[in-house]
Amino acid sequence: LASASPFVQRAAIAELQESPRLEALPALMETSRNVPANDIQLGHALRVTIRDHLKLEGAFEQIKDSSLVAEIALAVPNQASAGFMLDLLKRGSPTSLSALTHISRYGGEDDVQSLVSLAKNQDPNSVQALQAIADGLSERGAPANSALLAWALELTNKLLSDDEKQPVASWEPVAQTGELPAWGLVTRKCADGMETQVLQSMTKGGEEESRTGTLTSKSFLLPEKISFWINGHRGSPKDPPHDKNLVRLVDAESGAVIVIAYPPRKDGCEYVEWDLKQHAGKLAKLEMVDGDDGRSYAWLGISRLQPALVSVDDFQRTEQTRAALRSLAMILQHTAPAALREKLAAYLPARPAPPPLPVSPEQRQQLDALIATRSRAFAQTKHDPNQGEKIFVANCSACHQMNNKGGLVGPQLDGIGNRGVERLCEDILDPNRNVDAHFHLHTLTMKDGSTMSGFLKGEAGQILILADAAGQDHRVSKTEIAQDIPTPMSLMPPVFGQTIAETDFLNLLAWLLTR
Repeated sequence: LASASPFVQRAAIAELQESPRLEALPALMETSRNVPANDIQLGHALRVTIRDHLKLEGAFEQIKDSSLVAEIALAVPNQASAGFMLDLLKRGSPTSLSALTHISRYGGEDDVQSLVSLAKNQDPNSVQALQAIADGLSERGAPANSALLAWALELTNKLLSDDEKQPVASWEPVAQTGELPAWGLVTRKCADGMETQVLQSMTKGGEEESRTGTLTSKSFLLPEKISFWINGHRGSPKDPPHDKNLVRLVDAESGAVIVIAYPPRKDGCEYVEWDLKQHAGKLAKLEMVDGDDGRSYAWLGISRLQPALVSVDDFQRTEQTRAALRSLAMILQHTAPAALREKLAAYLPARPAPPPLPVSPEQRQQLDALIATRSRAFAQTKHDPNQGEKIFVANCSACHQMNNKGGLVGPQLDGIGNRGVERLCEDILDPNRNVDAHFHLHTLTMKDGSTMSGFLKGEAGQILILADAAGQDHRVSKTEIAQDIPTPMSLMPPVFGQTIAETDFLNLLAWLLTR
């Protein structure tokens, strides 16, 4: 290991990885201090070998420089590593959420009690720290301990109390049908060249785009003028614009509509100014309405409201409170007092939908005809790959990653252009036809008789991580599952390829073929 030759060092490291021995750990640590920054392979080999040595009994007792192994210890699944990381926390070292999960999953009972106390003392309002500890306990198949539940109860009551003290919520989401739109902040460019945070009814795309609902602001006194920037769509560009998506000002007392603005049918933001001299001094509310349940071109957003009677930051604050209560509701759903459980029921996330029905022989014939038609159309017409990229970002990137961008619910798509036109048509229009076994749909029947389905994204101890069609992760305890049946079906809805406009579909194909 002390050799000047990196090749000799590699040989020594390979030998020690094959046959770990405790007395070699100090030398491995010393070698890791002197690895050249550009020798990534040597550094990685050392980290793997140090990890394997840390699994040996008594290994952590030899560690003098904890900074070298604090991260590596996360890959050592035993009580000794949990105790080592807990000691770092006690000494005031910065601790990641991953470290909290690791300690609660592998530490002893006393370790977990100490961890809850330390984390709460560091930041009594940290729902993230509390959730990380709860995740570790669920992964080991253990219930939340009394100290963690008491902390969760305390935080929940505080958040609910603070929320009730607000005279009116800054933004209040109201569902029209089913699940609420994924209101959130997205960076967009405005027509004046400025990039800004836009409050949109879509953040990732995919299934969430078909959700509908209204976002209502708190009441405020109308000035003589209001301006803002708006973006979004009113249906497919090839169709006439509809009036389902809009921003409106309504009288807070009567509900009468004062003025309306429609999105400009583009991702970028356009300027809107309302002259309100006739209504100045009235009490009013601003409403964003997403009434389009389509799967594409079905969202809208606003930003840069002047005067800032209701701000984007207001939404971020209230949404953070809702996210915190969603986490706490999951932790307390079986233990909170009945009255509190009723309050928290609204924050519990919806379970993934039951599995879709299989494709019938008649539907398969229709799909074969559609695939053949689209393949011929592609060969006979010209296409715009740039528009195809926009279609991909809006509809596919929530679940598929390309060039390290996008979600990881479905397969990564780098190199997908090598499949050719016909195979791409098959994959998009009939996603159940060629499903890799790793991406089979899993249907879970729970012990309470309910069912849910999704892509099995991974396992963490006694927890299955199931991803739904919107790309959202759901943590499911193995102890609650009565049956897990994988079926050769895709999580991707076939209706997407069948409902998207043919021009958009062909543009998407043209872009995918260049990847």
